[in-house]
Amino acid sequence: MIWPIHLPRNSVINGLAFSAEDQNAAVSITRNYGNISKWYDQIGVWNRSSGAWRPMVTASVPNGLMLGPFAGNGQSLFYWNDPMHSASILADGVPLHNLSLNGKNQVVGHTFATNQSVQPFGADRAVVWQSHSRHLFAGPKTIAIWPDATIPVSKGSVQLDPALSSSGVLAYVVGKEENNMIQSNRNVMRWMQSLKLATYNPNTHKTNIITTAGNGVMTPYFNDNGSRIVFVRQNAVMWVSATNRGPTHLIAKTGAISPSFPQYGSPNAFMIADDLAAPQH
Repeated sequence: MIWPIHLPRNSVINGLAFSAEDQNAAVSITRNYGNISKWYDQIGVWNRSSGAWRPMVTASVPNGLMLGPFAGNGQSLFYWNDPMHSASILADGVPLHNLSLNGKNQVVGHTFATNQSVQPFGADRAVVWQSHSRHLFAGPKTIAIWPDATIPVSKGSVQLDPALSSSGVLAYVVGKEENNMIQSNRNVMRWMQSLKLATYNPNTHKTNIITTAGNGVMTPYFNDNGSRIVFVRQNAVMWVSATNRGPTHLIAKTGAISPSFPQYGSPNAFMIADDLAAPQH
């Protein structure tokens, strides 16, 4: 079935989001596209039966908006400011908003404009990774369970790379805050090799360092049932029990890594990690 969508003239779609079970749909558009002195973005709700598009929030000229995911109950959605459509400004993080379908708009935090920075779960909660600098080693970088909890963080530490399990347990990376570090590949690699894997249970409010994972841990995520955590360590993809028991297991070698490389390693290794880290029966 093809659903029509009726948009204003001289506009282009720049984002599309569906709520769970396609209950609601949102579309973000750029108005006056191609005229950088007059363009601006809008986010609105799309009625797929009638094709009508109803604007909910409008940026001022010449600013943009970036559409994020819906909350779990489909009654609100997340979006970011995109000042002047500037990639340079986005790189250091921008305000993240939660917009309810009844029009209530509130600022959630200051984050990178990525799906990793806001991960909805439950009916109306979300993991929010807050940051004010493009450099991972520069603080503050904290993780919160929006709207009601902040994960405890030691003074002088940064929290990175949050990942949710199917049961709502959170895995993340913790490291030392280095705001005055001279940036060089050598210094950044040394800092990365000290990072540790941690978990947080929002029900018990307890944090746990997964010591069996060792140091130099990056980009964790859970397997399907949340029993194992897959992560990168140096030049390998590995997994470890989420309960901090037993040894660390090698999944695949990824080759040399660089602090500027996306995901810190080969994306091909992540493509096979889900299968190789699946629970054994």
